[in-house]
Amino acid sequence: MNIVLLTMFSIMQSNTGGIKLEISGGPLAKPVFVSIYNPDQRLTLAQEVLEATHIELSDLSTGTYRMTVTSGSQLVQSHKILVTSNQVTQIDLDLDLLLTVDDVLTVHAVSRRKQNILKAPAAVSVIRGFDLEAGSQAGQLPFALNHLPGVQISQTGTFDFNINTRGLNSFLNRRVVVLLDGRNTAVTQLGNQEWFAMGLAPQDIESMELVHGPGSALYGANAFNGILDIRSKAPADNPGGSLQLTLGEQDMWGGHLQHNWRISDRLAIGIKAGTFFSDQWEQSRTADDPVEYPGVPTEVLPLDRPGLAPNGTTVNLDTRLESRHASLRLDFRPNQTWLMTAELGTAVAENFVGVADIGRGHIREVERPWARLAAETESLHFSFWRTERKTPEDEHFLASGGILWEDSYDQQAELTWDPLLPNDDFTLVVGASYHWQNLDTSKPGDPENRQSSIQEPVKADQQSLFSQVTWQPNAEWEVVLADRYDRSSLHPSRHSPKAALVWIPRPNQSLRLTYNKAFQPPSFPDFFLYAQAGALNLSGLEEALESAVGQSLPTDFGLTPILAVGNQSLEVERIETIELGYRGLLANSWFATCNIYRSEAHDFVTELLPGANPNIAPYQLPASLPDALAPIILNALQGALGPFYAGLANAADGSPYLALSYTNAGKVNLTGIDASLIWTPTQSWQFDGFYHWLDYDSQDENLASNAPSRSLGVGFVFTQPKWNASSHLNFRNGYDSAGGIFAGYVPKYTAWDAQVSYQITRQWQLLFNGSNLLDDAHYDQFGGALIGRMTSLSCRLTW
Repeated sequence: MNIVLLTMFSIMQSNTGGIKLEISGGPLAKPVFVSIYNPDQRLTLAQEVLEATHIELSDLSTGTYRMTVTSGSQLVQSHKILVTSNQVTQIDLDLDLLLTVDDVLTVHAVSRRKQNILKAPAAVSVIRGFDLEAGSQAGQLPFALNHLPGVQISQTGTFDFNINTRGLNSFLNRRVVVLLDGRNTAVTQLGNQEWFAMGLAPQDIESMELVHGPGSALYGANAFNGILDIRSKAPADNPGGSLQLTLGEQDMWGGHLQHNWRISDRLAIGIKAGTFFSDQWEQSRTADDPVEYPGVPTEVLPLDRPGLAPNGTTVNLDTRLESRHASLRLDFRPNQTWLMTAELGTAVAENFVGVADIGRGHIREVERPWARLAAETESLHFSFWRTERKTPEDEHFLASGGILWEDSYDQQAELTWDPLLPNDDFTLVVGASYHWQNLDTSKPGDPENRQSSIQEPVKADQQSLFSQVTWQPNAEWEVVLADRYDRSSLHPSRHSPKAALVWIPRPNQSLRLTYNKAFQPPSFPDFFLYAQAGALNLSGLEEALESAVGQSLPTDFGLTPILAVGNQSLEVERIETIELGYRGLLANSWFATCNIYRSEAHDFVTELLPGANPNIAPYQLPASLPDALAPIILNALQGALGPFYAGLANAADGSPYLALSYTNAGKVNLTGIDASLIWTPTQSWQFDGFYHWLDYDSQDENLASNAPSRSLGVGFVFTQPKWNASSHLNFRNGYDSAGGIFAGYVPKYTAWDAQVSYQITRQWQLLFNGSNLLDDAHYDQFGGALIGRMTSLSCRLTW
């Protein structure tokens, strides 16, 4: 009997372990809250900590525990703890490493897992709380990022924004991946963002993290210059609702409603809906209109008055933008470890005017439905999302009068795993994704499915595997290695490696050395474009030749079509960057960052050029012509067309046409410095400033940085229980801008932005938002609209 009891006792002993928590440093100005959850996510420990202490937990069931450290509502740190039989797991927590600067404590986007910002192996900025109100004006969320170092918020119209970092901007910028709860929000055909259809308000957003610099190692294509990761608030964490009504300049008005129900501990539901209406700064640019600024090309179609399209029809393109959005989200917890999310929504916008490389376009109506499914535990995350884009009405190109339609979708399934490894010195993130796209540019209801901008409907797919491993040999050093393999039906397979070395020589100070490779594939039009771009009248040349040779010629010149044609032989654009970074908390009230980088970029996709496409054979004269006449005719054509002669080709019936296409060219070296400084002298005041310097070196005169070589900004944020205010001055020096048909100089300018909120009662709040308050009319890219002042006043009811 005693032997049986001893055996049972030893078995019981083998199923328990312990945790020893050694807390050093402090004392802190305000306490943090340490919580430990058991494998079933039930609370095991909850304790406020202000200074160094020692905590021991014994007789714990074996398994994976989770420890969180929070300050107020802010998650500061999160750790996984493995409890094994007959072992005591020790966790060291240094209070001096808990940063005291609000909202820059924990980041997720850099490594696709939560980590202290000191250890993040890339430059990253975080926007939370009242700072988000800078983007509260309808359709202008990018303004929330406007005071970050190295960021170019290129506003080419009232609601037309391009977000980029560290140069190489464009009208339809695709070099920063924008994710909303993991869902890519880009337009399928062009890869740009439609912020006017995003349907987000600051009260819906938990955080915005911007990773500066290449990020393809974990995010793949188009993370060329960065990643913007937007996280919305979960319904269970934000019960109740709000209604906001807004009035502003440009005859703007709108409303936004959101409400969340926490049905039970397992189920929560959230809804959002909103609309806004606004005039736009965009003006007509026909030969009959005054010039906005010298050098802007004229257009065929006017705005806000009847115009005559090339096919003879009358069009009237209104610029009164209307946008509507709605979404529904359901969060369900089948148990304490799983969270499942189902979400769907749509946005509809009318009368948007935007700028592209081939000129401005007017979208009469665009529909953007989307859906998302996700399931996650502490270490496993699965998601599936789908976004669609439809233009049921004609979309007009103002420069040529051409018409475009689109019916497309993007969808992706992704699985990531962040396992708890037996050795605490290592962390691992692995993942895989499958992404597929479809593009159709035919007119809705056309039985022949004739395409408006591509030769035939396009389907594409991409598969990827990625991983990142982090090794921490001791408390001061961290080594990060990552790689991603992308296989695509559009381009050859790519590897995107990353390596980083992070050194924390003392509490609250870190140095980082990072190496990255990233890529951006050509867009769908770059590959598959096929559109009428005009015509050349060569009938006079043909008549002169017939008169000179004394006979009629079968050359069929006349009105020779000009076609814009994609190039399926294009290579991806590539960038390679090495970067030295610093982050540090100084004297408990100053937080400084500095990043010095050197990038080398290759194989840029050019603008439309003659003779650039190797898949298009040079022009051949009709075989019936006598050999003696061929040199005469070809010399005459070359003299008449000049450099465009290289693009002359034969159609299927042998008739001539002028082909303009794309190719890869150019090499660019970019050297830059991003620096920022935040001073928090009291809990109410925060002062900040940034400086960015960029050196652009290229031997290709057709390439431009499209970004200022110097920019700087200063500002402050003031917070009180009832009052919140922020104000920032941003200066950008002048620079050369080139993109498509637009090329010119962008003058320097200074913009003053400010936000003020006042809590009237617990439920009622007034908010003022103003951008470019001095009304200093300027443009961010040559060819964009003149940007003026935009102010709004909102009343927000919260319950």
